[in-house]
Amino acid sequence: MLADPGQGRHHAVVDAGLPGVDPGDGAGPLLGIVYLTEVLGLLSAGVLTPQVAARIPLSQAATALTLAESRTVAGKVVLLPDAV
Repeated sequence: MLADPGQGRHHAVVDAGLPGVDPGDGAGPLLGIVYLTEVLGLLSAGVLTPQVAARIPLSQAATALTLAESRTVAGKVVLLPDAV
């Protein structure tokens, strides 16, 4: 569930269903840290795997931006350093 924009608050996902986390507990910014910590832990454990649609050299950043904005890819467009 997304926060009501009329409330003047900015929350990403308010109800992610994490065990032991009550979105209504008034934690505010601390809640985001809890969610981020949980997600990073799941990534480290290999439970979550990021979807990478394309890996593009930094020298072709304009192409990467065009691809990302086109919404034709499923996953992230990752910029990589150019080979030295």
